[in-house]
Amino acid sequence: MHRIVKSGVAWSALTIALAAGAPVWAQAPAAPAEMASDNEIIVTAQRREEKLKDVPLTVTAFNAAELERNGTTATRDLAMITPGITIQNTGAQLQATIRGIGTTIVAGGAESPVAVYVDGVYIASQNFAVFDLVNIDSIQVLKGPQGTLFGRNATGGAILVNTKKPSDTLTGKLTASYGRFDEVRVGGYLSGPITNGISASLAAYYRDDNGFTKDALRNTDLSTYQEYNIRGKLLLEPGEATSITLSGDYGRVEDSTGISIRSIGSGPRATSSVGAFIPSDPYKLALTFDPFAHSWGWGGSAEIQHDFDGVVAKSLTAYRNTDHRSFTDQDRVAAAINRVNVTINENVFTQEFTLSSSEPGPFQWLGGLYYFHQKDFNPVLSNGALVTESRLKAEAGAAFAEGTYEVLPQFKVTAGVRYSKEKRENAQRRAAGNPLTTKREATFDSWTPRLSLVYEVDPQSNVYFTYSKGFKSGLYNATAFGLPAIKPETVQAYEGGFKHSSNEITLNVSAYYYDYKNLQLQTRDANGLALTLNATDATIYGVDGDFTYRITPAFRVRIAGAYTNGTYGTFTNAPFFAPAPAPAGGNIQFTGNASGNPLIRTPKVTGNVGVNYDRELANGDKIGAAVTYYYNSGFAWTVDNRSRQSEYSLVNAEVSYTLQNNLKLSVWGRNLTNTRYGQGVSVTAFADAIAYARPISYGVTGTYSF
Repeated sequence: MHRIVKSGVAWSALTIALAAGAPVWAQAPAAPAEMASDNEIIVTAQRREEKLKDVPLTVTAFNAAELERNGTTATRDLAMITPGITIQNTGAQLQATIRGIGTTIVAGGAESPVAVYVDGVYIASQNFAVFDLVNIDSIQVLKGPQGTLFGRNATGGAILVNTKKPSDTLTGKLTASYGRFDEVRVGGYLSGPITNGISASLAAYYRDDNGFTKDALRNTDLSTYQEYNIRGKLLLEPGEATSITLSGDYGRVEDSTGISIRSIGSGPRATSSVGAFIPSDPYKLALTFDPFAHSWGWGGSAEIQHDFDGVVAKSLTAYRNTDHRSFTDQDRVAAAINRVNVTINENVFTQEFTLSSSEPGPFQWLGGLYYFHQKDFNPVLSNGALVTESRLKAEAGAAFAEGTYEVLPQFKVTAGVRYSKEKRENAQRRAAGNPLTTKREATFDSWTPRLSLVYEVDPQSNVYFTYSKGFKSGLYNATAFGLPAIKPETVQAYEGGFKHSSNEITLNVSAYYYDYKNLQLQTRDANGLALTLNATDATIYGVDGDFTYRITPAFRVRIAGAYTNGTYGTFTNAPFFAPAPAPAGGNIQFTGNASGNPLIRTPKVTGNVGVNYDRELANGDKIGAAVTYYYNSGFAWTVDNRSRQSEYSLVNAEVSYTLQNNLKLSVWGRNLTNTRYGQGVSVTAFADAIAYARPISYGVTGTYSF
């Protein structure tokens, strides 16, 4: 009783104290990535708790302590610690590419082929997949098609974010940080019991900074960022076999970092506005206004789970509403040539029912039904005039099943399949032309099987082979009028690997080959408006691996790397751009042959090295230090291979001191080499343009945990 009274007082205090928050999501389908007593990582990549070495696919998993230690504060930072993945942040929108599979399409109804799940709930919108990591328990990055268990739009892989579940003891955390560019971060969470069988958690977060670029003519701050969000969970346990988790959240992100974009260089390539001023400082721009991208959303979910003596039944219901508004300067210079307004309002309802085995035995199984309903409203204006207004609708259903059978004590076979069917509609109107309105419909379906073989070499080591297929549904172009739907993407993947885990060493190595069909791409028309199309096909192969050596209980080294070779097949109708001759300037757009060109946003080599040292002193205080090095060999931004990101390296570091009362003080630095590299590139008829990533930053953080 004393514990419950104490928890109630703390709940009241936190409700008053925290006025900002972080996005709230649903209860996880299973316990997230954790460390077992023998340093074995527990993951849920196959939607059940398993040791990482027993999972026949490539998984990179981090718990909360590892994320904090490596300076990973948001989903956009995952590339720093995960080889084989690149992330482009285009103004409050997250675009991840895993092993060459990603998307450049930003429009209503356009989902990423790298599916993001937060506590089991699919986050369909790219507009609200960027969020800072408060109250996060773990993140798992699944590489390769996940079409059987995670369904549509997971051809490249999946990112599973798990937040902390409400605890039965009072726990909490408060953190505050200040850094370069007047960056302020404040956040915290509180979790504990309310009464017998009922517990709850509340998390809140706020971030604000003045940006790292300026407008050279108007002296205004650009690349600014502001985020606030709040999330809460209520866990009801009416009996030992039953749990009900209710979740709700609200959040807002104002991010102009990916759209504060400047023309590259000078002369005819820079702009079609003759004589336009282009600052020589790469972190200064010259625009006619301050571009912005605002995303906000709210949602809720209900998970009901009951164990019927060996068979677990679960229902997960979720609803999300997101809004995105952006205003961008498409000519990239201080000339009022082309200003584009985009609005995307999205409503998504999902329902999933699953049955799964819960008792140990030679046969483990899972089956389920899934329903998805999405509506989007996407008007686009150019210089204040309506270009097109799209009202899109998607309705999808799926049935899936998968089982793992222990053929021999050392040999397991996993087989599964999913059938998906989807209908899409696009009703459009425009201000002028014939016709003024149009409506189109399209239906897509796919079978996505998986077969895995796992052989236990010894109690600490496994080898495996997996065949899987992924499916990304076709879609309509929301920013162009009257076009038919583009075809679905499909990926057939073959992967083999070796995994080893002991108290001192963890080693995971895999090799893979992908047959990638009907790639969906985005290009720009003469007015800078987005157009979608299918490339033909691509071939991707590579090697992925990570090695962790726990030299002492206090000292750990992790080395990870990936080699990825991805090229387009026959692609003779690719969108190309070439510099226009003076005095016209800008670019000439034409159709070219991209056959054999490298896939965009696909560096051949990525890698990272992390060194961590944590030690308890004789007086009970603790010291910690972490350094992370990241390497990227460079990649093509565009299919014509003309605009490229050169190779670059980044270094992050943090030093901390923790008192016995759990007050932790940290000094940190990000991009300590002050490397200049792009977080996004846009090539249009107006210009070649780039948004640079954040330069060197540093600051201090104070954290109190209990």
